[in-house]
Amino acid sequence: MTDRSRQAREISQYVCRLQEEGITPRYLSQIKSTLRSFRAHCEENGANTTKTVSPDIIWSFLKRYEGMSFSHQRTTASILRTYLVAFGNPCMLRMKLRFRGYGRTRVDWLTPEEIEQVFRTPMTPQQTLLIGAGLLQGLRRVETLRLSIRDAQEAFRTQVLRVRGKGLKERGLPLHADFAMILSSFLVWRDPSNESEKLLPFSRTTSEKILAEFCSRFGKRFGFHTMRRSFGRALWLLGVPIETIAELYGHSSVDMTRRYLGIALGDMQRALASYRVPMAVPPQIRPAL
Repeated sequence: MTDRSRQAREISQYVCRLQEEGITPRYLSQIKSTLRSFRAHCEENGANTTKTVSPDIIWSFLKRYEGMSFSHQRTTASILRTYLVAFGNPCMLRMKLRFRGYGRTRVDWLTPEEIEQVFRTPMTPQQTLLIGAGLLQGLRRVETLRLSIRDAQEAFRTQVLRVRGKGLKERGLPLHADFAMILSSFLVWRDPSNESEKLLPFSRTTSEKILAEFCSRFGKRFGFHTMRRSFGRALWLLGVPIETIAELYGHSSVDMTRRYLGIALGDMQRALASYRVPMAVPPQIRPAL
């Protein structure tokens, strides 16, 4: 058995142990992806077993994630720390980690004016597709990354965009006219040769970097979920029924949609201000006895 196969075996053994402990499939998938990248990085730097991993190798690996959010960096570090300790390597326990990424934005929605300004800001083709999918169609990031060239071509023909989200569950959405123009321009730029290829053939991590680059140019940080929430809130402010927005979101419960829309005190004040009852004689208020 080679050293290289030994480390792969250790990772496989570790993942199987987590499966038996009942860890959620979504987090398990993230652990697999992180450890797979980490093993490749270790092998490039001459560490072919878990016990031979040094702090320098860990620092150079974590440096790749500096452009990511704080939460993403912390999760990555936590995965590595737990994995290394499980195989008798305590080096990360002595490391003082400081993350330089960005925190979760405090703004849950972009205003209609900000949305308009977003599309006036110069973008790369990838940024245009990612942002258009979130702000014009309300897509989840995973739904955007799973779009294929065939999906786009079929949407032009039927005016229905088929997307696959959590658990590969498929749903159909009316194709927004502005997003159709974005798709059309993107396909010209992409020069497709295989219909089954993805429109955006890159990972979740790469998509975060691409959006972060745009936000630095735009002057305000926001995430994929912010765009999705902004999509629904913009429709709600236009008077679209919440049930319709829930269908566009792909929510099984309207209660979840209400949380996305964030109906606040200011919204209720505006609603009451627009509700007037004509009175022939103003009511007389008598002082309490």
